[in-house]
Amino acid sequence: MRGWYGMAKKIGDQYAQLGVVSDKRSVMKIFAKSNRKKVFPHAFCVIHYDKRLKIYYSMHIDGSGSKSVARLLYFLETGEAGILVYDLFDSASMNTSDVAACGFTEVFMLNNVKAINSKSVDKNALLKAIAIAEQELEELYARFGMDLRIEGGETADLPNQTESYILDASVFTYLQNRSRIIQGNVQPGDGIWGLRSDGQGIGEKEYNFGIMSNGLSFAEDVLLHADYSRIYKFLTPTNPFKGKYCIDEFIPSVNATLSKALLSPTRQWPILIKMLLDDLENSGNLYLLHGISMNTGGGATKVRNIGTGICYRKRMPEPPPIFQLLQFESHEQWKNMFTTLNCGIGLDIVGDPKGGILEKAIRKVSQKTNVGWMFLGDCTKSGLSGNTVKLYTQYGDFFYR
Repeated sequence: MRGWYGMAKKIGDQYAQLGVVSDKRSVMKIFAKSNRKKVFPHAFCVIHYDKRLKIYYSMHIDGSGSKSVARLLYFLETGEAGILVYDLFDSASMNTSDVAACGFTEVFMLNNVKAINSKSVDKNALLKAIAIAEQELEELYARFGMDLRIEGGETADLPNQTESYILDASVFTYLQNRSRIIQGNVQPGDGIWGLRSDGQGIGEKEYNFGIMSNGLSFAEDVLLHADYSRIYKFLTPTNPFKGKYCIDEFIPSVNATLSKALLSPTRQWPILIKMLLDDLENSGNLYLLHGISMNTGGGATKVRNIGTGICYRKRMPEPPPIFQLLQFESHEQWKNMFTTLNCGIGLDIVGDPKGGILEKAIRKVSQKTNVGWMFLGDCTKSGLSGNTVKLYTQYGDFFYR
């Protein structure tokens, strides 16, 4: 029998060695007192209720992270500014998808902040790309019955504070219908289903290799050629690249260029979540859905953020080729790979398996969007003070607490 490798001392977490922590629970613990006013304490995001306006609302802020580094590198090497358009797609999804995981899928008010060092970055090219992205995103969300309002933002010239640029966004969203909120009321006996992060889904112009917007510092460090850090010193002032691949080099094992594999934009998960909620609500079965996790920071263990006293037991599929390439080149332990990266499952859906109703609804969303799905496992009592995760994988079985 394979042992629980996660019980051993954590060794060689290369993401952490870069100064990045994939598990945000330490941050959540520090700010726990600030979140005392949460209406639904076990939901995926913080939700508040405004008595005066009689609305439930949520706010979120995130960005494309270090994915901007690889996009900028591609632009510098090829001159193709179109690649910069998808930075806002990543920043937007990292916000709208998180609040959608709590049931907010109707209205999104999005702002963005661009912190730029124009000595290193073609500021006009970047701003033009963002303007194109704003229009495309609004049109995409409207196509699926959602109101995405990009209200503007701030462009800050910060040459002393950033070497290249940072693109962050924030979202405000609200609901009046309490029954639409996904509360995180996960129960032992609940099933767990996953939607894949790879493949070409509805509304996507190209095949998505599934990396989304987490673990890119690690991926760039491991894969991108070390010469780039000498040519473009401002891209990696702290952690020079250590890889052997050129940004647009074709990699047979991935069947794509490195740029295609690394720079696929994060899927716009609110499209799929809205379809699922609408189907369940129309059939009177919305109560069967207990939690949704967008598997960004924390990867396959991110689901620990919902519910309380739950052990999530998941049998993971074989990771897509880009994740296997990363592990092969880095020799990172698979136990750490599943926390640094989503490894092929972008969204976890948790709920009552009664009658197969929830699974049927998930299957319908998959058919409509061309995004793959699979049954992952079930929930039991954790037996510990917090939530835990057990992953059954082809590389071993891992326990996270």
